[in-house]
Amino acid sequence: MRLPVTKADRVRVELENLWVYLAEQAGRELADRFLAAVERTIQRLADQPGLGHPRRFRQSELAGLHSRRVDSFPNYLIFYRVTTGTLQVYSVIHGGRDLPKRLLND
Repeated sequence: MRLPVTKADRVRVELENLWVYLAEQAGRELADRFLAAVERTIQRLADQPGLGHPRRFRQSELAGLHSRRVDSFPNYLIFYRVTTGTLQVYSVIHGGRDLPKRLLND
């Protein structure tokens, strides 16, 4: 059974910024493929939330987060939680970033 998906407000902004960056660096086609891969990965997680890996951060605000690499874009991570039967997408960011800092930055 597929879990319903909710996305934090920050996810829309992150995806818009990533699309612009990728379009400028590598073209619109790649940027479009990235967004499609993000959505495909989120749907896979909604079907199988255990595909991701639990993350451990010192900050209590980040407790319970899991991550999964974006299909076909392994440098990008989707951070999410599963609560009350819902997949809550928290963030989509490049894995090479300062993760706790970026995840706590609204």
